[in-house]
Amino acid sequence: MSYRQSEGTGSGQGESRNVGPVIVRKLTESQGSRSEVYEVAEQTGRVKSRRTASGRAGELSAPEELSNLEIAANEHVRRLVRRAAEAAQALYETDDVRDAALLGSTLHATISELWQHRQVRELDWAEAVNLLQIVFAGEDFETLSAPRRRVISRIFEEGLLTRTVARAEMARILQLLTEGGFDPWKGTSEIETGE
Repeated sequence: MSYRQSEGTGSGQGESRNVGPVIVRKLTESQGSRSEVYEVAEQTGRVKSRRTASGRAGELSAPEELSNLEIAANEHVRRLVRRAAEAAQALYETDDVRDAALLGSTLHATISELWQHRQVRELDWAEAVNLLQIVFAGEDFETLSAPRRRVISRIFEEGLLTRTVARAEMARILQLLTEGGFDPWKGTSEIETGE
């Protein structure tokens, strides 16, 4: 296989070869021509994978793996999660009934918007958002006691703000909801009773 030096605005880290609809680039930055690491990219420049000479696929770092749209969607979801956490914390700290109603409404609307972007994150995260959306539907936030408001705040601190939501975080969210007097099975019980 013959290679040519990469040209243009690239990083100059290796030698490239066009192979049909993809470009194979031998990465030589650290080891020169002895390098056994290859990068496979589409003609558009998006990196598809990195492979060693043995054919083993390597992990891509997040910036190389995500498109601009995916990065923007992830950032939007992070902003929504922060907004929901801030609303939950403010709900816990307020003593005013009207503020509690407005903050609860903001929290519920933000959770609903998070649900619209559920495909951006992992499945367990989407399940957690769905669970919160169901549990908080029809909830009168202005009448919630301070301990129940604290539970809402802790759900975001301990669950949705973690980098990845897995089964352990889901179990913790269910535990907090139950301890706070919320019914995590509200959605299924309404279906069963026909309400």
